[in-house]
This record gives sequence, C-alpha cells and structure tokens, in this order.
Amino acid sequence: MTTIELQRKSAGERTAKSAVLIVGSCMENSSAHGISNIKRAHQNVRRLFWICAFLTSFSVCVWQITLLISAYLDRQITTNVDVITKTKLTFPAVTICNNNGMLKSYLQQNEELFNDINSTATKLDSKFQYWDNDDDESYEAPFDLINLLTEHLSPIAYDDRESSGHQINTSLLSCIFNGNPCNPNHFSYVYNYLFGNCYTYNNGMKFPASSTVSAGPIYGLTLEMNIQQSEYIADIRPAAGLRILVHDQHEMPFPEDKGINVPPGKETSVGVYRTEFERLPHPYPSDCKLKESQTIFSRRFPGIEYSKSACLKDCLYRHTFLECDCYNSRYTYDSESPVCKVGVEDEEECLLNTELMIAEGNISCNCGPACTEVSYSTSVFSSTWPGSEYLPKIVDKLQNTPEISVEGNDTEKFIYENFAKLNVYYENLQYDSIEQVATYTLLSLVSNVGGHLGLWIGMSALTFMEFLECMYDVLYVLMFRRKNATENVSQSANVADNNSSATFQNDAFSQ
Repeated sequence: MTTIELQRKSAGERTAKSAVLIVGSCMENSSAHGISNIKRAHQNVRRLFWICAFLTSFSVCVWQITLLISAYLDRQITTNVDVITKTKLTFPAVTICNNNGMLKSYLQQNEELFNDINSTATKLDSKFQYWDNDDDESYEAPFDLINLLTEHLSPIAYDDRESSGHQINTSLLSCIFNGNPCNPNHFSYVYNYLFGNCYTYNNGMKFPASSTVSAGPIYGLTLEMNIQQSEYIADIRPAAGLRILVHDQHEMPFPEDKGINVPPGKETSVGVYRTEFERLPHPYPSDCKLKESQTIFSRRFPGIEYSKSACLKDCLYRHTFLECDCYNSRYTYDSESPVCKVGVEDEEECLLNTELMIAEGNISCNCGPACTEVSYSTSVFSSTWPGSEYLPKIVDKLQNTPEISVEGNDTEKFIYENFAKLNVYYENLQYDSIEQVATYTLLSLVSNVGGHLGLWIGMSALTFMEFLECMYDVLYVLMFRRKNATENVSQSANVADNNSSATFQNDAFSQ
C-alpha cells in the first residue's frame, strides 16, 4: 500500500471517528430520556435494559400515533345537539297553493287542450273495485292529464302562466301576521307543475323576512281563503282544499313532495318547530354541498340556494335532455326550451327510462344534503270553521263583498265548501341546533401526537431541532472535512512528485 493510500485511509478513519463522537455527544445530551440513558450507561446490562425500554416505548408510541393518523384520515365526525332559546326568531316562509292547478274557465277557453283533457279522462276507471282491469292506459291517464297541463303551459312565459290558475287577489279573504294586517302584495308568485299557482309569504324578497317575539297562534300568520270550488277540474284534482308548505326563505318550495292539506270548512292550525343543521363538506362522510351550488331553481329565482330536493330535480331535468333531446315540462321555466310531449311514444318512453335510471342509481346525481340547512317540523290540528255561532258574521261579510259571487242560493253551504282558515305559528321560541364537528382536526392531531411523544419517549418539538442539528454536524464532518482531508493528501502527493522530478533532472545534468 502506497503512502498516499495510507494517508487517505487515515483521513477517512479520523472523519468517521469524528462523526461517531458527534453522534455520541448528541445522544448523551439529548432531551429524549431513553436515548441519553443508553449513552450514559457504563455497563452492558444497563445499556441493554435502556435499549429495550426505549424500543418498547418507541413501538407503543408509533402504534398510538398510527391510530391517531388513521382516525384523522377517516374524517370521523362528532354531532353536537343543542337546544337554543331565543327572544326573537325569524318566521318561516309559508307557501300556499290551491289543490286545483288550472281554472275550469281557462281550460274551456282553450279548445284543443279541453278536448285532449276530455279524451284522456275517458281512460280513467269508471267504477270501484275494478280488480280485473289490466289496461295500462287507465293507470297512466292521471299522469297524462298532469303532463298535458304542464306541456300546454311550458311555451308560455313564466310570469304569464299566473292567469291560468287561482290567483291570490281573488283567493285571499283576510291576512294577519303578528296582529298586523297583510295583503296580497306580501306574497310572491311561484309556479308548480302539480298545483299551478303558488304564493309564498315571508320569503324575504319583496320585504325583509319577518320575525316573531312570542309563540302561539295570535303571534303567527292567520289566513282566510276562498278555494273557489266552482273552478275545479274534477278529473285532474278530485280533492278540494289548499296545500301549504312551511320552509326556509332560501329553500325552493316543492309542495308535491311534502306539505299539509287544508280542507274547506275547517280551521287548520299548524304548530312549527325549527331545526338548524351544520354539516361538514367533502372529504367528511356527510359529503354535503355548499349553498352556492347551482341548480335550475337557484339560477331562475333570486335568493334560492342549494337543497337536496332541488338537486335531484335538476339532475332529472338535465339528464332528460341529454338522453331524450327534450326537457321535462314540469321544471321548464324558459318558454323557448323544447319539452317532451304527451303522445310521442319515443319521448314518453325515454322520459320514463331516465327517471328509472336515476331511481335505480344507474345515473349518478351526486346530490348530498346542504351544508347549512334550516328545516321545520309541524304539528297539525283542525276544527270546524266557521262555528255555528260565528257563521252569521261570515255570511254578513260575504254579503258585503260583492266581488265574491255565491254559487246557488245556499250561502252557508257555499261557505263550508269554499272557505278555509289557516293558522301558522311557532309552538315555542326554541330551536334545535345540530352541528357536525371534526373529531380530529389537524390541530388536535398535532396535539395528541405531541402528547404521545412526550409520554412514551420524552420528545418535544425542540427535540427534533436537536436531531436536525446533530444530522447537520454529522453531514458536515462526513462531506466537507473528508473533502478537505482528501484535497490535503492530493496536494502532498503533488509536492512529493514535484520534488522527485527536480532531483532526477539535477542528477541528469550533473552527469
């Protein structure tokens, strides 16, 4: 082995010894309890004991931290439920529809539609207990009747559809909210394919949303309505009365999905209880949707936000066009949109198949619940109205209102068949607050990991700084000092070579 190789080996050994000394110093001065005890132990038995103790504690610590990280990645949630009492509570929006979606007088003015309705109505069952009837047309006829009406109205501009049904100006007899009078101007129009004209009170658009400071009927909304049974189309909506829906100001009303029937000749009282939901969005399991998520309803109506019901109907609307090249007339608010027509077999079959694919999950709508939602549960009570002692006063009011024409000579019968009273009120000024919170946030994860590190191996954030400092010192010794030592050996070798060459030249000249 040459002198240069010996020098290089010696430099490498010195560098390695320096690195070992640095590591030993780091271990001895480490704030992690087990590591320093391993270095300070002077007997092999003690050193082995501390190595085993450290490895055991380290293993348990890693296991606990793995469980914490797993729980964090599972996005576990905790649901907090609280009952909150207020002295003032925002009153809900109340949407009111007539069970009859189109006026008989309007239908009679449209000869083609009138003939189509009568032709389709002949397919309905003509008797009870018709168990042997296997004619599909008789079962499809009720749906065809509704689709004929919506198909007729879809080419008509949205605001012009109001003339086809019962209007608030002629239906509303009296209106009182929280002891103060209200009028038809406080109601906003919204069209529904099944119930025709619907009107929403307190939707916060025309006027700021009203609040109430007390519970009970006299502090809520009280309406007296005329349902105008003489304008009913018997084959389409056999039941007479009103359909109401209590909902949040920013929620699109769908009375065909949920609601309360208010019959004539009755006073219907609806007690309301409020519940607020706060859910966590993706990646948490609830997978809720932000209120800014768009649907055909939020794009059409100002103030309307995302809801699961609106999303599902928007999904049906969009996929109907993608599959059938025509829109579902039930949710068409643009008079220029082509709609699927009744009687066109291909379009009817395609529309039905699209609904089935969505129902069976073959078409994914990705409609989760809203992240922020306000819902209302209701308790319904009813009694005969007007009572026998109060009836004469209603008769007097009716006689003093020439705008309302009485059908026939029996005024009392007319009142019981056409007049209905509705009370909507808070049962109490409490509400449930249901909030989802992350079981493990990033902050709680860091805190718990730090707790386990401190419990099992005595480590803190500063301990990691010690490890980084130690690594830096070791790398510095291994890389830079070794490099300097190698350069010194090379320079020494060059000097030796130069000296040898000069000696050789001098000898040659001297000879």
